[in-house]
Amino acid sequence: MSETKIIKARGAGCVRQSLLVIILFLVIVAGIVGLTLLVVLLPVPDDQRINIWLGGLFIFLFLMAGGGIVLGVWWIQRRAALLDAAFTQLGLTGKAYLWNGRQYHGKFNGRQVDAYFYRGPSLDIYIASPLNTRLGIGLKGRLSQIASSELNHPELVINDPELAHLGVYPLDERWGNELFGTTNAKAVILRLTSSESSFEFRNLLFQPEAIQLQMNFINLRLITAENLRLWVNDLFDLAGMAESLPAPNVTAAASPMERKTRLNRSDFTLPIMGITCGIIGFFAAIIFIIVIVFINLGKGGF
Repeated sequence: MSETKIIKARGAGCVRQSLLVIILFLVIVAGIVGLTLLVVLLPVPDDQRINIWLGGLFIFLFLMAGGGIVLGVWWIQRRAALLDAAFTQLGLTGKAYLWNGRQYHGKFNGRQVDAYFYRGPSLDIYIASPLNTRLGIGLKGRLSQIASSELNHPELVINDPELAHLGVYPLDERWGNELFGTTNAKAVILRLTSSESSFEFRNLLFQPEAIQLQMNFINLRLITAENLRLWVNDLFDLAGMAESLPAPNVTAAASPMERKTRLNRSDFTLPIMGITCGIIGFFAAIIFIIVIVFINLGKGGF
């Protein structure tokens, strides 16, 4: 089931990207053809046409790149404003995450709340909770079975038709059974893991120091202040239920990487941005050198 949603979401994303590539290709072809016709029709000496064409091509590509950057910045800022309007109502502070994502941190009703919106689009929400164990909940499928096998977390058998579509993988089987035996826990878990579209799928992860709600391929229009408050309140209720249980027999501690991933992913941002800038700069330098070579060849240089 989880694999089907991933394939559908990836397929839809590939279709969108393919359409954008086709449109971009047609615009570039139309621009180059138009530029060539213009150069041919200009009343200039033949030996100057190549220089005019190369200069026009450079300007055209510069405008295309500049226009793409301006459009991208506008879209990122517009999306950031929409997300900020939702998260700031919970008292969380927002800032940039990677190139086009957002992150939010702060206290809500006495608990630390951390959230990350990033390419997918995906949204991760963390609620601090000292559980000292692990338990994962997600759609049943081959991928979840493989992950369970690798982590040595066998699936918890729950004889409930309403939960038949979910796979539950606890570190401590007794603790997992007691969680699902808690009043209202099932209803909260079903609400949190219920997707809003045919592409979206969610995972609910109980970690040693937090509960994480992963919403993959979520529709941006669903991230409203009202929905966020519902999700966070459900996570708070679930944390209260989990913390009221007897301590787990099999415990776990959060790793430094896991803690940093929850509290401060900014440490990963600068290296990624530096690598990306380096790659862009490398290709820009190659294009610049090629243009210079062609200009000099047109002048009879080299």
